[in-house]
This record gives sequence, structure tokens and C-alpha cells, in this order.
Amino acid sequence: LQLWQWMADYYLCTMGEVMTAALPAGLKLASETVVLKNHLKKIIDEELSDHEFLVMEALEAQESLSIKEISDITGLKNPLKVIQLLLGKHYILLEEELKTGYRPRQKRMVRITEKYNGEGMAAMFEELARAPKQKELLLAYYKMIGEMQREDEDNSSTSPAIVASKLLKVSGASDSSLKSLEEKGFMEIFYDSPADEVQHSDTNPFFDLNEHQLTAFAELKEHFLNKDVSLLHGVTSSGKTEIYVRFIRNMLEDNKQVLYLVPEIALTTQLITRMKKYFGERVLVFHSRFSDRERVETWLKLVENPTEPYLIIGARSSLFLPFQNLGFVIVDEEHETSFKQYDPAPRYHARDTAILLASLFDAKVLLGSATPSIESFTNALSGKFGLVTLDKRYANLPMPEITCVDLKQARLKKQMHGHFSTALVEEIKEVLRAKKQVILFQNRRGFSTMIQCQNCAHVNQCKNCDITLTYHKHIDLLRCHYCGFSRQVPSKCPACGSYDVKALGFGTEKLEDDLKLMLPEANIRRMDLDTTRKKNAYENIINEFEDGEVDILIGTQMVTKGLDFANVALVGILNADTLLNFPDFRSHERAFQLMAQVAGRAGRKKKQGKVIIQTSDPYHSIIRKVIDNDYQKMYDDERYERKNFKYPPFHRLIRITLKHRDRNKLNVSAGLIGKELRGLFGERVLGPEFPLVARLRNFYQMEIMLKFEKGVSLSKAKIALRETLDQFFVNHSDKKVQVIFDVDPM
Repeated sequence: LQLWQWMADYYLCTMGEVMTAALPAGLKLASETVVLKNHLKKIIDEELSDHEFLVMEALEAQESLSIKEISDITGLKNPLKVIQLLLGKHYILLEEELKTGYRPRQKRMVRITEKYNGEGMAAMFEELARAPKQKELLLAYYKMIGEMQREDEDNSSTSPAIVASKLLKVSGASDSSLKSLEEKGFMEIFYDSPADEVQHSDTNPFFDLNEHQLTAFAELKEHFLNKDVSLLHGVTSSGKTEIYVRFIRNMLEDNKQVLYLVPEIALTTQLITRMKKYFGERVLVFHSRFSDRERVETWLKLVENPTEPYLIIGARSSLFLPFQNLGFVIVDEEHETSFKQYDPAPRYHARDTAILLASLFDAKVLLGSATPSIESFTNALSGKFGLVTLDKRYANLPMPEITCVDLKQARLKKQMHGHFSTALVEEIKEVLRAKKQVILFQNRRGFSTMIQCQNCAHVNQCKNCDITLTYHKHIDLLRCHYCGFSRQVPSKCPACGSYDVKALGFGTEKLEDDLKLMLPEANIRRMDLDTTRKKNAYENIINEFEDGEVDILIGTQMVTKGLDFANVALVGILNADTLLNFPDFRSHERAFQLMAQVAGRAGRKKKQGKVIIQTSDPYHSIIRKVIDNDYQKMYDDERYERKNFKYPPFHRLIRITLKHRDRNKLNVSAGLIGKELRGLFGERVLGPEFPLVARLRNFYQMEIMLKFEKGVSLSKAKIALRETLDQFFVNHSDKKVQVIFDVDPM
């Protein structure tokens, strides 16, 4: 509750919004309105409209109806008016029915009834002489019981139980045979919560740390004597994970819990396998791809075993688990934007929240990254955080060799094969001949980014958002990546009727398609949001790539983060320009981080890897810094820019987004709010302005940015901000303007 209160105050949201984010759906109580017939009131047909009569007729047939059932009966999308009229005429009563989301797992179990257990066995088999299938099932039962008792000598139960599904599988009998045995009184079927099957698997020995890792580990331990947070700045493949493992082992031996935060669910797959080898059944996993039941079970495990030393691996939502014995928090790839929650509230940053959570337990926090965020690195340099640098790759492997391909020159010299330069294609073929693997990175999913008429330049747009529709070939639809709206691909231009309609731009799906034509013998897989919607999709793709079944992996940001593949010899960045030329003050920092991270996937074992960056601007300062692996220079340049233009880490930002369905009304209200805030905060207020995408899901939006210098009390500023806006809406009639606060926006 302390954490929830801090989040509500800091991120300008309500405790209810924090609770909604914190609790798994299975632990939230919900109520449903149920409509009942009033038996004291006699039905008079003349008093009822057609819709009302349909509802009363349905209530004659069944005792109660839900709102959804009434909607289906009447054909009305919103039947509340009909319900209100019936309530006014005293024909119906309303009741609230409480629903709980979580039901503990229960397994169907079988056992021999007491009457036939032991001495009654002979009589039972005699009676089943003419029922061979049922007899077979009983024999299988006794065989399984015998095996169980051999394994567990203390099992003295007079009538042991077996999971029904296992018995049916072993015996090959049908469910009807089991039910017949129950009807004859020989067997009893009941439901029971299964005991947790603790996997007492043998754990693997730990790797020996090399000289650089041992030094870093010792320095971090020293920092933790007087600092609560430390940053481990280690280049890609320097062995940061093995240092984390040492801290985890120490904490678990001290009977403390450890939280290991990762930015992407894709990352957990490899990490869980690795950690289970070290820590066996002590590893718990928690993220949004788990079902509600699985998440509730992890939650209850921590409630019921508060002092048990668990290692919890999870994405940002695992911060909300009910820890009672937290000793250490690891935030891996701390620079990642995936740690920031964008929608809905609370719009929290997992790294900052983790530091606050750890402080409630007097626990330590270890941040790790090859390319730390500007804010964290500034805190480390100023002495607020401890700082340890690991600048050598494990086994002294050289950093990958990075080369640039100038797309302007390649096009002029006709050296392009679709979106692939000749240099990249030749290098891919060379790597495949050497039986090595390739990762290709393109930060756009889908087949093409837009469908455009070549006659009038009309582009198909989403009907709900100001955004072009992306073409997805595998479903042959145009789709909006913001609201999910989709439509058929037009055969002719809807504006001028021309049939000269062309797909422009490219995403991961197009690259996969082109490569399959160029390299038919290669096994190619794609990893993006479209191919990883199913629960185990990440795991399957990563395992196939790890086992060498896949030659080329094409992906979006998912492939850039912390994955460790031994056989990757080449990484290709298809279009660096889309990363660099983005209108955001963090775009250069992000471009450097993404390119450096994806480059770090190459040559992680034995041999130096290669990276090819395709760009129209090979002399761009960020690309030169990536080639030189010069994080310090990137940091110094960015810091200088941000100091001049009043951005983090020198100023704190609060973004206010105002939404309304009517563009003109929004414009007026936003202008007035901007004026009020300028009266309060002066030149610290920027805007209101329409953002890049001015309309989303049929709501127009405008943004106001507040910039506060370090000396200003942010908590007091937030109180004044809230009071000013509350007062504004008391005095102004348009209550339909939605206000969204984003503190420390990314």
C-alpha cells in the first residue's frame, strides 16, 4: 500500500488505477447486475412496449437475466433504458451478483471405494469377468499404485488416489468405463487441488568468473556498503549475467527474495532456462503472457510462503507482487523504454519504481546495461549511484567489426536487391556457407508501411486515427497499429478510381518474403508482434534459432535485447535512418542504444562477428559513434544538447495530454488550460500543440509540456497543477475534455 500511494502521488493518478494495474485479474472481485421478475406485480400487456414485453416473456421462462442476455433478447446495444422503464413500472427487481475471477486448479482423482479395498478385491474382479475394458482399467490402477508405493515407502494410505486423466492414458480405457466402475460402487471419483510438484532437479555448477568479472563483483559489493543503487556498465557479451548470478546466490543463501526485472517477455525465455539450471525450483516467473490462473498462483505462493527465498523473474508488472522479504533487485537493460508503462495509468517507470520498492525493504538495486540511459549514467557519475565498468568481452573476444553501406551510392550504382545491398547479400551468403547464423533488424512490422495511388498520391488511412494503414500480407489486410482497425486491400484508388495502386515502404514481413525468394535453401523465421501473439511463440522461435534449425532471424526491437546466441556471425541493420530521424529529444540516444545492442548479438563465442548498417547518411555522428563503440562521446554530446535545451537529466518533464472528440472544442479548452498554467508556471509551459498523430481512436489530442528545473519542488508543483486543473473544470462547462498526466515521459 505504501508503494501504491507513492505511485499515485508521483505519477499523478488515483490509488484505484494503481490497484487495477497491480492485482492480477483473477484476484479482482467484480459484480454483475441481475434482473429478476417481481412476482407481486401482475403483467398488464397494454402497459408494455415491444422490447419490455420481450424481457418479461423471457423472465417467465427463466428466473433471472443478465444485462448481456437482455441485450441479446431485445437486439438493443444498450438495454438500460428498457430496464429503467420496467423498474419504474415495478415489473422487475435488480440484484448484484458477486463474481470471483480465481478458482484454484482442481484435478479429477480416482480411488477404490473402502468397501472393495483389500479383502473385497477378489469379489470385484469376479463381478467384472464380462467387462474386459473395466477390468483392464482396474489392473492399470493397481499397477500404478504399486509403482507409487515403491517410490514412496512411507505411503500407508489405505486407498491411494490417482489422477483420472493419467489412469485413462495408461490403461487406454474410455471415460465411460471409469463412470461404469463408479456406478457399480467400485471406484470413487472426486476433485482435489493438486499438490505443487516441486522439481528437485539437480542444479548445475556455477561458471568461474574471469579476472574482470571478479574485480567488478568486488567493486559492486564495496559500493553496496554505502549506496543503495549501483550501475554495472558492461559492454555486450561481457558476462554481466554471471555477476548477477553471484549476487542472487548470496541473497538466496541469506534467505532473501530477489526480483530480476527484464524489459521484454522475449528475454525471459533464455533467462529462465539459465536460472533454473542454477537455482532449480526457487525460480518463479511472472509476466503478461501467463494466464490469470498462473499469475494468481505465483501471487499466492509469495503470500503463503513470505520468507521463502525465491528468485522472481518478470517484466515490469512483477513489481506489484506481494513481497515481504525482498533483499535484492536487478534491473537488466535498464535503459529500455519497455520499462515505461504508456497506457493506461499509472504511467510508471519500472526502474524508478523498483528503486522505491527496494528502499521500503532496505534492499539493494543493481542496474545493468551496455548502453545506460543518460539519466542513470548522470546519477552514477555524480556519485548518487555506484558505478562499475566492464569494458572487456568475456574470453577477451573482440567487439564486432561494424561497416556501413551508403544506400544513396548503392542505388546509384544499381547495387540494391530490393531492400538489400549487394554487400549485405554477399555477406549473408558467406555466413550461411560457413554454417553460421544471421540476425536482421528492421524496426517496422508488416509487409509495407502504406498503399499509395501512383496517379493522385492518395494513401489509405485509418478511419479512427490520423495514421496510414500498414499492409499485412499473411492476412491480406490493411491494419492500423494503434486501434486495430482493418480493411480489405483496395484493387483501385478510392479517391480517383485508378488501378495503379502500389505498396511502399517495408517491414519485417516484406524482408522475410524477399529473402525466401533470394535464398530458397535458407530456413528463415520472423520475430515480431504478429508472430509472437501465442503464449509459447517466443520460446519456440528462440529455441529453434538456438538449436541451429533457423539460419536467418528477422525481427523488430525484440531481437536487440539481451539474447545470447553462440552461432551468430552477422547482424544486419536494414535502415538506420528511421531510427535517427525521429522528432524526439531522445531519438539519438535510442538510435545509439538500439544499434549498439543489436550489434552486440554478433560474435559472442570464439570468433569476431560482423555488423552491416545500411543508411543514407554513413557519416552521421551517431553512426560513427556506434562504429567506434564510443558510448562516452555519445553521452557527452547528448548531455551538452540537453543542458542547452532544458531536457532531462537537467530538467524534469510532465506531459499533459488533453483529449476530446471535437477538434474545435479541444482547441479552445487546451488554449484556456495553457493560459491558466502559464499564469502559474510561466515560461516552464510549452504548448498546447497537436502531436505527430493528432487523432487516435476517434479522439483528437493536444499536448502541453511542463519543464521543471532541478531546484523546483516537484511534489509542490504537482499539487498546484492538480488544484489549477480541478478549478478550471469547475469554472468551465466542457467536462468532456479528458486529461492524462505523464510524469517523466519517455
